[in-house]
This record gives sequence, C-alpha cells and structure tokens, in this order.
Amino acid sequence: MITAAQSRLLEEIRRQGGADDGAEYWPVVNDWVRDSGPAKALALRNINRTVGALLRAGLITIDDDGYFHIPS
Repeated sequence: MITAAQSRLLEEIRRQGGADDGAEYWPVVNDWVRDSGPAKALALRNINRTVGALLRAGLITIDDDGYFHIPS
C-alpha cells in the first residue's frame, strides 16, 4: 500500500509520460508540489523520501539522464 502523497506523485509521473518515454525529474516534482494543495510546503527531504519509497517499492525507476519511468 502506498500513501496518498506517493499515489499523487506516481500519477504525476504517469501524466508526464513516465509510462511512455519517461518524465523529467524536476518538472514532475515541481508540478506535484504545486498541484498538491497543502503539500506545497514539502521540503526537498520529503520529496526525496517519497521518491525513494516509490523506487524501493519498484513502482518507478530513474535513468541516468534524470527521467522517471514506470516499469511495465
């Protein structure tokens, strides 16, 4: 089970092409924070923790060029 924040981030990655050619890291996390209402105040540490949780769960990958991918 993933948290609401993790779910929102995963959806933002998907929306920006993570299930296709990839979604660039910084535009994704910037849009995710901007669009998540009270989550606007998330610190970089919390962004990194949320991304890390999705990576550990195998729900996303990040390539050497800084693009998120959602494994099929």
